[in-house]
Amino acid sequence: MTATVSVPEVDRVEILTVLDNSLDILMAGSETVRRVAIAGTVGEGRTTLRAEHGFSCMVTVVKGDRRESFLMDAGLTKESLLHNMDVLEIRPGDLHAIVLSHGHTDHVNGLMGFLSRNGRRRLPLVLHPDAFLRRKVVLPDGSEVLLPPPDRRGIEQEGVAILEERGTSLLLGGLGGFHLTGRLFEPLIAPTVQALKTIGPKLIVPSHCTGWKATHEIARVFPDAFVPNSVGTTFLIGAK
Repeated sequence: MTATVSVPEVDRVEILTVLDNSLDILMAGSETVRRVAIAGTVGEGRTTLRAEHGFSCMVTVVKGDRRESFLMDAGLTKESLLHNMDVLEIRPGDLHAIVLSHGHTDHVNGLMGFLSRNGRRRLPLVLHPDAFLRRKVVLPDGSEVLLPPPDRRGIEQEGVAILEERGTSLLLGGLGGFHLTGRLFEPLIAPTVQALKTIGPKLIVPSHCTGWKATHEIARVFPDAFVPNSVGTTFLIGAK
């Protein structure tokens, strides 16, 4: 039997980039792409955002006067995640859930820092069971780089309700990483771009893990849909 997913209709979706590989505080925005405001003295205190090799965003769905937000992914380090949440004035108490797109370290490693700071709340954590698998990279010289998964025991000790889902994945617009960087994945750039042509996205924001070559190819093929990402940017989908 084919699984079906029912998605309720909403007025708009707001996606705030909390962490990504790039940061450009002078990048221009638009009516539907709101860049972070510059305030205070640049470079002093806790007013400056950080970029890192990791990804996290806050997704807010809006219907009428009702707003519901959740954190999607937690970046590579707790220090950068918590710092940017403070700068962006994200209140953890306003979050209704945490969603992990997958178990790669650069998407999950900041999670425990977030949970430890915010105390024991029965906050739902939605992920695929494979997110807990242990991973490593074996380099050509035989040395290994360990990629630790989320700490299941630590998460449970923080009182988080873990919801393991194996259902259908949904593509929300075209915002996120495409895993096309490095010699292993660059041969997949052309077929990925071809597949995107069949979708015809109105908005495409290649982010963390997409890579320089793939990002430039996507920008070339989809000049009207392509928007560069930057930490602190909010994308307004469905806004009128």
